[in-house]
Amino acid sequence: MQLSRGAMKRHGYQVTGSRPPFSSSGDKVPWRNKRTGQVHQVPRGIDPGWGHNVGKVRLERDAADALISKIDRAPDDLARAAVGNPWDTPEFARHLTGASDADWPVAVLDGAVLAAIRGTSRTVRLSGYTTQKQRERRAGQNFTAADYARVQQIIDGGEIFAGADRLAIGFMEEGGKLWRAVVKSTQDGSESYLKTLHRARDYDIRWARRELSKIR
Repeated sequence: MQLSRGAMKRHGYQVTGSRPPFSSSGDKVPWRNKRTGQVHQVPRGIDPGWGHNVGKVRLERDAADALISKIDRAPDDLARAAVGNPWDTPEFARHLTGASDADWPVAVLDGAVLAAIRGTSRTVRLSGYTTQKQRERRAGQNFTAADYARVQQIIDGGEIFAGADRLAIGFMEEGGKLWRAVVKSTQDGSESYLKTLHRARDYDIRWARRELSKIR
């Protein structure tokens, strides 16, 4: 809440220059967002929501949602052009560091994959929850923002399989390394998300070929 100097005076409030009381070690504690279910690490002693500019984050979220809506309605060639290279933007860089929780478009699904996940939105979203999970679980793989370009490459040229629970699993070999991307739709099918992107083992694709239905 913004307060004027007059309101500050009436309430007896004062602006202080002291730091908030949190642990000198800088340790963090988990906090779960009840709306999204996402778990964030926040500094001990500081309430969640005070670690970022709320207005700026809201604007980023609205801009990303508007772009995703346009991509869903656009012809295929324009949709792919709209996705472009989001990893080249400062907004996407903020997203990857956890400074923004907006969903960002990283790929466009074709009809076959969209049907396999029983979705209605062909725009693949990268959520704040997934980027946090990627940072925590895949740190040893030295992920960079440009790695997310592989999602579209896997969708377009990889081996794609239909999984359970509205999942599509894709594999692609690049430079002697195997990559795996998993895309899912929400229960009502209205949104499509990247569930995970990581390097895979030969065993993983052999299992998919043996146990799953191949889309292409």
